[in-house]
Amino acid sequence: IMLKKPEIYDTVEVKEFENFKKLEIIAFIDKDNLTKDLNSLYTKADELYKNNCGICHSAHDKKEFTANLWPSVMKSMLSRTAITKEENYLVVQYLQKHAKDME
Repeated sequence: IMLKKPEIYDTVEVKEFENFKKLEIIAFIDKDNLTKDLNSLYTKADELYKNNCGICHSAHDKKEFTANLWPSVMKSMLSRTAITKEENYLVVQYLQKHAKDME
């Protein structure tokens, strides 16, 4: 992966947190590592989430947390699941894209 230095182009106020800076990042990656089939990735992430995070308690609704909170929620519970680090990345991305502040 090659990255160009990020450029800040805006500041966003977020009520629950401090202000955030919007960045523009340009990256290059081998296209063999990408897919256009997001539905299959989301299906896998949803199954991983429901099958691992609903064993000890009811799985939280995807819209219960903001996109910025989901990584912390998953990190706090990861050691209690069979989800690998790679799978966790997929699940967190899925939950963030379906969070309550993303629609």
